[in-house]
Amino acid sequence: MEKAYITAVLSRNIATGYLENNDQSLPTEILIHGVNYSGIHCLVRFDLYLSSNMPKEWIPSKFISASVPEGFNGLAPQEYILCAIWQRHMVKLGAYPTIKEVNEYYDPGNPRVLAYFMKNWNRRNGRTLVAPSNKLMRVGSYSSALNNKHFRVDWTTQLVIVESKDQLEELVEIIKKHKLTPIVMDRLK
Repeated sequence: MEKAYITAVLSRNIATGYLENNDQSLPTEILIHGVNYSGIHCLVRFDLYLSSNMPKEWIPSKFISASVPEGFNGLAPQEYILCAIWQRHMVKLGAYPTIKEVNEYYDPGNPRVLAYFMKNWNRRNGRTLVAPSNKLMRVGSYSSALNNKHFRVDWTTQLVIVESKDQLEELVEIIKKHKLTPIVMDRLK
């Protein structure tokens, strides 16, 4: 996760920008997918592959959020958890969104597992880890999800989806207690 500045919109959902914390080992210019405005700082994530048809001096990145924490200097995947609110109007075919459905509204990449917490949950239903194969694993709390061996994999994106702002505020505090950085995602534009 890196801090970037969006300089210009190239086309629908693609902008150009540059890395704010460039260590000179990476090209300065980046393509930012998922954003339609310029002139702002933002957080971006990177996929670990480069497309052969991209200009060699540009790195493709994905827009995560226009909210940049004070003093942000970049984070490795094992240092942060992506968080988002699943809003009522968002389409999901089952009780829980699939990773593919989440990627219609946000761009967390391809997390191995996502944690989904319904607003009105009970012991039998509502707090679940969803694997890419849509295999469901029940969890009892935010902390138990964050500590779950299937969720805590250092090399992959970690994503928690909730259904309300109140849940998100509680989740953010719990993530901080786990000595991780919560990154609240903005919807793709």
